[in-house]
Amino acid sequence: MQLRTLTPLALIALLLMSPALLLADDHGHAIHGKWEMRKIEGGGEVEEIDPGMFIVEFMPDGTMKTYEGEEEGDSGRYKIEGDKLTVYLAGDEEGEESTIKIEGDVMSVTQEIVPGENFVVTLNRIVDN
Repeated sequence: MQLRTLTPLALIALLLMSPALLLADDHGHAIHGKWEMRKIEGGGEVEEIDPGMFIVEFMPDGTMKTYEGEEEGDSGRYKIEGDKLTVYLAGDEEGEESTIKIEGDVMSVTQEIVPGENFVVTLNRIVDN
């Protein structure tokens, strides 16, 4: 699968269909807030994402929202267990699990989209002034 074939909504789905949130571990508090997608890597390609184009907001109550620019997108809930994030979009009972790593204001979300092939989404925390 080539990155160029992923639509903006597919990029958001890739991020969201990673792991979800229960505030049970060290990442629970670190993930709270707004994050903007900046890069997606996979299939031997790297695609840079313009600032503010795709945003995910994780709330302390385990809910989340996505934004495409200024437009509100999908919503759902998340759960965190260790380094696993499970995201449950509205109406999704099974959820999608990913591995997350948060270092300061940078979060990496890794998910196997195609058997044997990982995609990594890099997000930067949006810091309000």
